[in-house]
Amino acid sequence: MRQNNPCAMILGGFFLIPLGCYLTWKNEANQVCTTGAYQVASENTYEMGETCSISEEQNDLFLHLTCPVDQESLVTTESSTGISAKGAYKLSFLTQQYGYVQSYQTQKKCKTIVDVYGQPRDVCSDEESESCSCFDLQWTTMPVSSATFSSATLCRSCIHDKYRTPPKDQEWGSTPATKIGNFNFYADQVPLGDGTLKIDGSDIPEINNKPLLPAPKSPITIETNSFKIVDSLLCGEGEAVTCYYSTNMRESITMDTNTPHLGDLRMKVKAYGSKQISALGKEVQTNEKIATIKAASFGGSTVPPCKPRSLFYLTDGKHDSDELYEILQTSLNAQTVIFRIITMLVVGLGFHLSFSPLKNSVEAVPVIGICCGPLIEYVMHLFTVLATLILWTAVFAIAWIFYRPFFGASILLLVGLVCSGIAYVFKKGKYGELSNSDEAQIEMDSMKPNTDKEMV
Repeated sequence: MRQNNPCAMILGGFFLIPLGCYLTWKNEANQVCTTGAYQVASENTYEMGETCSISEEQNDLFLHLTCPVDQESLVTTESSTGISAKGAYKLSFLTQQYGYVQSYQTQKKCKTIVDVYGQPRDVCSDEESESCSCFDLQWTTMPVSSATFSSATLCRSCIHDKYRTPPKDQEWGSTPATKIGNFNFYADQVPLGDGTLKIDGSDIPEINNKPLLPAPKSPITIETNSFKIVDSLLCGEGEAVTCYYSTNMRESITMDTNTPHLGDLRMKVKAYGSKQISALGKEVQTNEKIATIKAASFGGSTVPPCKPRSLFYLTDGKHDSDELYEILQTSLNAQTVIFRIITMLVVGLGFHLSFSPLKNSVEAVPVIGICCGPLIEYVMHLFTVLATLILWTAVFAIAWIFYRPFFGASILLLVGLVCSGIAYVFKKGKYGELSNSDEAQIEMDSMKPNTDKEMV
């Protein structure tokens, strides 16, 4: 916000301060309620046997399981490219074009004149500037269009001899071979154990720590855009990545792929799969022979007021239930700390905006502003820090009183002691000044009768 708009700054501050307090309250409530949900879920978690097969007794129970993936029956195929990977539940595609990337700069504004010798030359102004662009050739998912390239003002500091007209704009599609950018394709399901227990395809993105598998090496060519498999180093990757390359958009007929040309395409293909998956979830039987793992809700309560939390966790590898709950709790704690920092900064910014007009008003006063401006700014920063810490901690403490009374009361008591200490310091300073004034008045009063007596 501009410094000459004090009303906007004050309004902005009055908006940010309650917003930061509200987010602080919600963050602490989420920490308490989610932790409580984890505790309830942990107490009601049943262990699935090593057979990893469904049973009537386990139906609708919240389970911990560690099961092998049936890699023999798991095959993921992306139909538009024909790329298939056995044992993989995810195929990842990244398609890039070797094209121009635009960057922005400013330069002095110049105009061309003809000198006395009849030669054209540029005359630049030190006071006027203009925006300009440079274009660099590189692998990108956001190549500039021909229209952008032709309408841009080129910076004089850029290298000009490499500029060429980009290939005609192409209408990109929605498949890996026709879409610039990322594309993920998942299996319909992941079979576990004896195959009666499955993870739905829609839940595969929830699997944490997906390991990379050797990338599929077929088909050799893809008809769309004439992609061909080349050395993975041309994609800047190792052997775990399959690199497809297309020279279909080149204006020249050369097919050399060792040196990229304007308009070339490359597609990186990766496959992900697991040998074992550990999970926390509810077994839901879809029929007599098949069951899936789904989310379950825990932790709803009136005191403290908590809504039920949905719990569903999938990860690669073998982990017991205690490890999984520890991972969940650690992640929650880290998230809470990050949001505490953010909410404190929001409250601090609110106080800073609210106090700034005072500093700006003092600085606007001739002579006095130059002398007192730095002092006012220092005092403003001091009050901003104190007000932020006191208010944020008070809201934090009140939230915990609501959800965990003993802990919240302890923090609120600490805030009260700090506020009392600050008030005592200010009061003592004021009392000291009044005492000196009273002493002076008493001294003057004691001298007054003597003076009157002498006058008589």
